[in-house]
Amino acid sequence: MGSFNTSSAAAHRPTYVVAAARGLQAFILRSPRLRRMIGASELIDQITGNLLGQTLSSLALIEGQDYRVFNAVAGGVRLLFTRRLDAERFVAVWPLLVTRHAPGLEIVQGLATLAPGGTIDTVIEAAERAAGAHRNLVWPELPVAGLATTFCPQSGLPAQRYAAADREWLDAQALARERAVKDAREELLRRTVGHPEGWDEEDWERFPQDIGAIAGEERRYVALVHVDANEMAGRVVNFARRLRDLPPEEIANRFRDFAGAVEQGTRQAIREALRPILQAFPRPNVVPFRPVICAGDDFTALLQARFALRFVRELLHALPTAIANEFHRRFQDPELARLGRGVTASAGIVFAQATFPFATAYEVCESLGKLAKDTTARKVSALALRRLTTPTVSDPDEMIVSGADPESALRFTMNPYTVGPIPTDSQIAESLPRLADLEALVRSIAGPLRGPIRKLLLNPSPSAWQMEEGFRRLLEVWQHRGRLDALAPPNQISQELGTQAAGLVALLRRLTGNPEDATVFRTVRTPDRPASTPLYDAIQLLAVETVFES
Repeated sequence: MGSFNTSSAAAHRPTYVVAAARGLQAFILRSPRLRRMIGASELIDQITGNLLGQTLSSLALIEGQDYRVFNAVAGGVRLLFTRRLDAERFVAVWPLLVTRHAPGLEIVQGLATLAPGGTIDTVIEAAERAAGAHRNLVWPELPVAGLATTFCPQSGLPAQRYAAADREWLDAQALARERAVKDAREELLRRTVGHPEGWDEEDWERFPQDIGAIAGEERRYVALVHVDANEMAGRVVNFARRLRDLPPEEIANRFRDFAGAVEQGTRQAIREALRPILQAFPRPNVVPFRPVICAGDDFTALLQARFALRFVRELLHALPTAIANEFHRRFQDPELARLGRGVTASAGIVFAQATFPFATAYEVCESLGKLAKDTTARKVSALALRRLTTPTVSDPDEMIVSGADPESALRFTMNPYTVGPIPTDSQIAESLPRLADLEALVRSIAGPLRGPIRKLLLNPSPSAWQMEEGFRRLLEVWQHRGRLDALAPPNQISQELGTQAAGLVALLRRLTGNPEDATVFRTVRTPDRPASTPLYDAIQLLAVETVFES
């Protein structure tokens, strides 16, 4: 992070500082109550608002003279100080002030000083690397409580007050959230939803402050959704390299434009994806949707499960165009505007009951997003999904292995599923299943076919071969009953057949990448990608009632 060096000439050189909150989603979702999640979001908004301004003012620093703000959003700030001495004063007090304001929130920092003859892009890269190294440090929980201390059952932290209304003890984090939610201006919600025409204050009250209201009276599943763009850090570095010859004030302005283009484009895409949900719940109905984080390209939300797949698909479709349009609008320089093109994103979706610990659910959700990124090599937009039924969570890329033979490994998911166009040079993405085909598969097995398919998956078969045989027997039964040649080559299966079995065969051929045979599993196997099937994913989606609704 750098060391204090007030006696050298370096103390008076321009210094770039990164100070970002670590684990925002985990911090917000740590509370089991939605209103405290809202309070946590409000605390984070205040960090880059009033708290940042008051801190810099207390240090007797003047914007434009002593420092310039490159970016300040969602608990993260990027500043260029005129003198290193001022930068070191800031990083010395900032984590302490943030922790006092939002107990439990961790701040990682990095700074780098502009050497004589150096360029701004190298300084930015060095500071970001330092912040990344700081992110890997283990943070202690302080202070350590004594033996006579009452502890909160939810967090395990020392209690400070008893909330009679909720019949529970509150720690420092919960108290700060409660204070913030009382004065919350719902800025996060308003920024995310925008300003729909004809809305008044009563419309904003239709968004729930309780997770049970998201689930609805039918107690439907709740979906936790996490979406962020791929390789955005690389775009920032390329952007900095194109600005290396500009004066600091102009660089700061351009960086604010860059951050604004990404954030505004992301918000626009969210609003397009949210429109069908708003139409499905007109006044005075409760809208089963709540944003948790909306910062730059990073977005997390809770919503009713039956709308989640559609919402994420529309968001992934809209995001590249929305960001590209914002870059084109803000930058006259074609080289800078081009950095907004071709954005892809990855998403994780976790389905759980309203009583599920969503801090745990987010860990799975984040892992699913990483699975989508790594499997697609970040070349195409994709999502991975999972239904959680127990707080004991295993690897989201889970397998069921029968016997000691690695060849018998069965993976009951085909995560991730790609969304949108596939680049012509992306061989990895071309081999992955498409979300549109999974959605069609869900519709195909709904109804009469759902029971036999579920029974097939629940049958404890010792090998993929036996499951294949079971599936073929199912097809033979359907063929006999419907006088349908369900095993015919693809060119003989036409829409005129109009049967679920024919559609199922065609879909499985596309999803498994085997055009010559009706198979349950993907036939191409590698040590890290064993036999996998989309049928389990489809059954899980049916279980949470997330079939597309018009």
